[in-house]
Amino acid sequence: SHCAFNESGDPNSTFTKIVEVGVDSGDNEIDHCYFARSLSMSVGVRGGALRPNIHHNWFRDIVARSSNGQEAVQLGGPPNLGDRPLKPEDWNLRSTVEHNLFDGAC
Repeated sequence: SHCAFNESGDPNSTFTKIVEVGVDSGDNEIDHCYFARSLSMSVGVRGGALRPNIHHNWFRDIVARSSNGQEAVQLGGPPNLGDRPLKPEDWNLRSTVEHNLFDGAC
């Protein structure tokens, strides 16, 4: 909450995440953050994460460096190596994404 991420991320991969909500986590909240000029995905929520709440954030000046990846918010991303296999019901995240500002964000 109340964080600023400027020019953060992996310059070599648009698929890494600045903030990641992992498998088997629940009720995570990402709020009142500022993401500017992100070099990779800003917020990534993995399948199997329950009830993430992403609200009141500002995503600004995120220019696409590739034809895939680098989303401001990705919901339901694949599990990491070493995570448990996901079941079909794990993809129902019950997420809330509201009151965010996407200002020049891909």
